[in-house]
Amino acid sequence: MKLDELVVNLTTTEIRTLNQEIADIETVANVIKKCKGIVYVVGNGGSDSIANHTVCDLMKHKIGAVAISNANQHSMNANDYGIERMYYNAMKPLLKEEDVVILISSSGQSVNILNAVLATLNSGCKLITFSGFDNDNPLRAVGDYNVYTPSNDYGIVEMTHQVLLHMITDKAGEK
Repeated sequence: MKLDELVVNLTTTEIRTLNQEIADIETVANVIKKCKGIVYVVGNGGSDSIANHTVCDLMKHKIGAVAISNANQHSMNANDYGIERMYYNAMKPLLKEEDVVILISSSGQSVNILNAVLATLNSGCKLITFSGFDNDNPLRAVGDYNVYTPSNDYGIVEMTHQVLLHMITDKAGEK
């Protein structure tokens, strides 16, 4: 698919909704900028790559950040507790009220990401979610701040999450 085809595939509704999400970026960036603890970033598959890239960008701005993506811990948690609890078990002992958690799921329906919500809510820290696909996906309903990409195309959702997270990290890093 060429870039012009990709842009044409975005409907007017998708563009209008995305513009609203972009308008909310400053709010999300300020939450990250004011974080007194650690920014934890979590995602599966392609979203995990986005999470790791986001951590690198945050650290360039001297914002403390950690991606929950240690292969050894994932293997142990998935083996001992099931893949659906691997993030919950990895995050539960780490999270403190002053932290911020960013959860990324293209569909907003990944069970292990939804279980990570429980660890986040139990800790009292701020939760920022990134999701796409269905307007009423479960992840979109639970965050303090929810960034939604109105598309059913994985490529568009993932690229949009990456671009928006770049914008957020750059804004959070401004003095």
